Amino acid sequence: MRLPLFGCAFNGAATTAVRLTDAIVIVHGPGACAFYTLQNITSTGRKNLFNRGILMPSALSPHFVSTDIGPAQAVFGGTDLLLEKVREALTCKPGAVIVISSCVSGIIGDDIRQAQMLSNKDTKVIVIGADGVLAGDYMEGIRLCMDTLADELIDPDVSPEGRYVNLINEVGVSNQIESNYSSMVGILSRMDVKVNCRYLGDATTGQMRFFLRAPLNILASDSEDSHRIRSRLQQKYGCRFMDGALPVGFEDTCRWVRRIGDYFDRSAEAEEIIRTEEKIYLEELDKLRKDLTGKKILLTTINAGLDWLLEAAAKAGMCFVWIGVLNYLHQEICVTSHPEFMELIDTEYDWMKVREKVQQLKPDLVLSNYTSAMEDGPYVLDAIPMTPNMGFHTALPVLRRWAKLFVSGKEGSWKNDRTLFDACFS
Repeated sequence: MRLPLFGCAFNGAATTAVRLTDAIVIVHGPGACAFYTLQNITSTGRKNLFNRGILMPSALSPHFVSTDIGPAQAVFGGTDLLLEKVREALTCKPGAVIVISSCVSGIIGDDIRQAQMLSNKDTKVIVIGADGVLAGDYMEGIRLCMDTLADELIDPDVSPEGRYVNLINEVGVSNQIESNYSSMVGILSRMDVKVNCRYLGDATTGQMRFFLRAPLNILASDSEDSHRIRSRLQQKYGCRFMDGALPVGFEDTCRWVRRIGDYFDRSAEAEEIIRTEEKIYLEELDKLRKDLTGKKILLTTINAGLDWLLEAAAKAGMCFVWIGVLNYLHQEICVTSHPEFMELIDTEYDWMKVREKVQQLKPDLVLSNYTSAMEDGPYVLDAIPMTPNMGFHTALPVLRRWAKLFVSGKEGSWKNDRTLFDACFS
């Protein structure tokens, strides 16, 4: 039995290719496919701009055009139309022209490889044969695009030099991409370390070409796809990687900063950063303790690392009374590395048991990172961020929110919408 496809490779490849900011992406397919993909590309950019004031140029105004295949091309072929679009794009002298095929162009047999012959000394034409779903689903399209761009653009003769790092495999649909990148750049700059290339965040063809200039590579996420990319770059180019991924929380970030400092001979600067950030961190925790000390937390979570939150809550004087872990992938438990928290983990439970635990343990806070089925009660309900921000102070905004909820309860500024809240809170 074949597994279902989630999205299409065409959409995944196009969504990824636009992150190459000086390239023009030509999608060879109907206007409807282009419209759907463009909405996917720009949705995160619009949300970040309107809600947070964060600019993501590649997600707001992507260099993205469509051949807009119609009935005539579907019958007689659309290769001539594609080549015309490529020639038009080349007049703009972009860093690269990237051609991606859709279902329709694949079904009618258009050979997009012909476009490669239009490459010139200034601009390379790169083709990605996604053929809609024929190459796989959305994630397979991302992989195909990432691998193709690396093969076509990375110069294997470039040697490592200086204090540079590459950031690998930023999550394309996360609202934390730019804030995490800014946080990382801020920390690295204090050790005189620079980012060479984001593969593939917003990057240029020149940065991709000189990818191997960076002696060290950092994974943006500790995912299966990140590990696959790491293995590929190690095998093909001998790239060196830091252990782990971008750090989350105070303790993890301390370890990460020290590793960067050791690698680039900036240990003194690393320790100064940690001292400065620890002072801020402890001062913030001191302010929160008056509202948080002694509060009991009942936690239900998927099997994801939460040391950043557990450590900070404990330092603020809070107490975890039970941790229910939904280990739906049946993997080794990775919620925490601390024995005192491991003792509280229960992987055999259902929602009836959660309710029993709430009645038995009487927590002040019921915490979850997926939709809770708990009804309203004499406790505060809150959600854990699924993709937390990196850095020393990841947990502080969450703890501040709890402190505010404990002080104001549910009678805060929303109280004029009480009926709506009561209907939707659970």
